[in-house]
Amino acid sequence: MARWAFVASVLLIEFLGGAGCTSSEENKSGSGEVGGGGGAASGGGGETAGGAGGAAAAGGGVAMAPDMLVVLDRSGSMNDAVDGTSCTGGCGEASKWNLLKTELGAALAPEETNVRWALKLFASSNLCAVTDGVEVAPQFSSAATIAAQLGLVSATTSTPTTAAVSAAAAYLAALADGAPKYIVLVTDGAPTCGSSPCAPGPGETGNQCDDDNAIAAVKQAYTALGIPTFVLGIGVSGPAEATLTQMALAGGEPRAGPGPLYYPVASAADLSAAFSAIAAVAAP
Repeated sequence: MARWAFVASVLLIEFLGGAGCTSSEENKSGSGEVGGGGGAASGGGGETAGGAGGAAAAGGGVAMAPDMLVVLDRSGSMNDAVDGTSCTGGCGEASKWNLLKTELGAALAPEETNVRWALKLFASSNLCAVTDGVEVAPQFSSAATIAAQLGLVSATTSTPTTAAVSAAAAYLAALADGAPKYIVLVTDGAPTCGSSPCAPGPGETGNQCDDDNAIAAVKQAYTALGIPTFVLGIGVSGPAEATLTQMALAGGEPRAGPGPLYYPVASAADLSAAFSAIAAVAAP
């Protein structure tokens, strides 16, 4: 009887010991799965964090600064005074050209870290020719460079607005920098170098009007290439006001508020206000 009691005790101990070992292994394995589950949770957390961060970066990304090409008229009539008065030999410091030459840089400077200003002058010669390139390419902090460029030229040409807008649009369309693109047309009157007879302006000979084609060129840049045009009129009066109004509408960016749909400029303050308003639309 004692022998059987001893055997029973041994068997009981082995049974209990085996159970203990099995329990220990199961706990270990379970612990590993929890750890793995924790790893999965951690991985899930990583995915969540990554997704949220990516979404935040995408949602909080800063819009790219626009390329804004100032297409500037340097026709002979720019030598007239801002109020339209003609002067023999030009009106000097009172002229529209002098206003632009001395004040354009200051008007562009406040926005030159938000906008990549550029410059294209027209015409490129003393008649109606317009080249493909630009005087100053789009870049930040370009106001002083643009002002210096104006100091190197004079206002002696005709007003080939159609060719200038078309060339400006083609130039911008070819820039593969991904930035929004705009034309800022700065002129003091109606387009010339066309095929419809009209009276030549001061310092111009043999000119032909070209209003309809210029309006069409602005519209083409906007509708076909996605390049809007802002229009600034320097000391504009008479029939040219209607043409600039139509160009402002065709370009997709007419001036808001009462008054002309183009931006009228008769002073340095007007010039600065116009470029400030334009930058607020293009680079809010």
